[in-house]
Amino acid sequence: MSILAKNGIQVDDTEASVILEFLYIIAKNYNKHKANQNAPNLKENSNLEKTA
Repeated sequence: MSILAKNGIQVDDTEASVILEFLYIIAKNYNKHKANQNAPNLKENSNLEKTA
């Protein structure tokens, strides 16, 4: 709440809780997205080593 207040955004406890839950969901999904982006590259590299 203090960070938002420094930027001129006034929220109460309930609104701050909703914002934190939203940010938590975004952070969880971001990590999953990054892992999925790296997976095809790892699979391609391992298949290349087997055929060589």
